[in-house]
Amino acid sequence: MDYTMLVNRDHPLPEGFQPDNLVDLFSLDNRRFLMDPKRMLLEASAAFALNRMCADAEKEENLTDYYVFSAWRSHEEQENIYRCRRQDGYVALPGCSEHETGLAIDIDSAGPDRDKLYFDWLQKNSWKYGFILRYPAGKERITRIEFEPWHFRYVGEELAAILYENKWTMEEYYNRSIPPRDPYDPEYIFVDIFGSKMKGHWQVWPDIDLEDLRRVNPATVGWVHMEATPIDYPVVGPSLSNNWCLTHNFSGEPSAHGMVRLSYGADERDLVLSAHNMLDTTMFMKMDEIRKSGSFKDYPSLELNINGVRYLARWFSANLVEFGTSPSMPPSGDPVERAKWLAEIRERAEFVSDTVPEPTDRILACLTCAEHAGNPTTALYAVISDKT
Repeated sequence: MDYTMLVNRDHPLPEGFQPDNLVDLFSLDNRRFLMDPKRMLLEASAAFALNRMCADAEKEENLTDYYVFSAWRSHEEQENIYRCRRQDGYVALPGCSEHETGLAIDIDSAGPDRDKLYFDWLQKNSWKYGFILRYPAGKERITRIEFEPWHFRYVGEELAAILYENKWTMEEYYNRSIPPRDPYDPEYIFVDIFGSKMKGHWQVWPDIDLEDLRRVNPATVGWVHMEATPIDYPVVGPSLSNNWCLTHNFSGEPSAHGMVRLSYGADERDLVLSAHNMLDTTMFMKMDEIRKSGSFKDYPSLELNINGVRYLARWFSANLVEFGTSPSMPPSGDPVERAKWLAEIRERAEFVSDTVPEPTDRILACLTCAEHAGNPTTALYAVISDKT
């Protein structure tokens, strides 16, 4: 295995990559670090170096409770984690995560009050065992990952010594990274959302040319626009999987921002739009803000162009959705059942507006994720009417 491989957004792992020679950390002889009693895998050389490192930390400084909480992840595991935590700045795109190599660990202290002591020892000594602090403070513009004091990567003792001596990241050592980007820079955000293929195809609401957009992305079904917010994006249909839309931009390139995806309720008149909740205020972060503040008067509606027909969607309810579940949608057909569903949604709402939906109304749900994995997510519900 190449211990020195560079893995980041610009240098993803080959499709179907599987690391060699994984060993179970929990079953290591004379294990000198703490972990949950479960199977956790790491490449063998990295695993043995980790154990030596923790043994020496105990011998030299009586640091007895290093705690390893993440090691190798399958591609599917990384997809699930990214889907839940993509907005927090700490999760790599699937296929671009060092955890998928079997060479990365997340490690801290079992006693939070001693974290700094444990981190300082690792920062000064981990290179001797072939590990580097992969995402250091002050290098975020180069790694494009926020400072992670817990994330260490095994690169072998020779490269680790070079990186430590020169205070380099792997990107700096290889000089392969794209020019440093500020993740909050508008130009970077635009490119990450729309992608390179949108050059020359820009659209301005309400003059949307769907056929032109379909030349960029054939799955295009429309556009979503919300006045006085960043929400002004093309919409793709359910022919693209949810996972793909979460991890690729409108041009089909890997992206932290993803794209806006349309799906349907039990009654296909009812629509669901889903997108990320990004800390840079883009995608559907405004939805989460509205749900928290109940600011329906400031942001009463959004507009849609779906397959060439313009609609107005007026909010009536802001709700929390249990983590990992789809938003509740009205049943098909029966007005009595739809009326019951509407009553339940409004009863469980964080906030409701002055708009009172009828059982015969078309319903739109806009879904976005929570700020932290495991927390309930946001669903805003609206009544859809033709824009006249």
